[in-house]
Amino acid sequence: ASDVYKRQDKPTIIFSRKGLWKISINGDEFKINSNDTFSVPLNTKFDISIESSEENYLNCVSQT
Repeated sequence: ASDVYKRQDKPTIIFSRKGLWKISINGDEFKINSNDTFSVPLNTKFDISIESSEENYLNCVSQT
């Protein structure tokens, strides 16, 4: 499964609570594991996909 997110014009942090995730930004791919954090660059469109078939949890927090 994959989700595409709109351009982020505010600071956004992704936190993997459980599982292995792949984040794609402008052709670059980054993998985050459980308890990893990832800071999304401003004004980028990103794609998130699950890299495992086990139970997965991911939090995404943006400034309001």
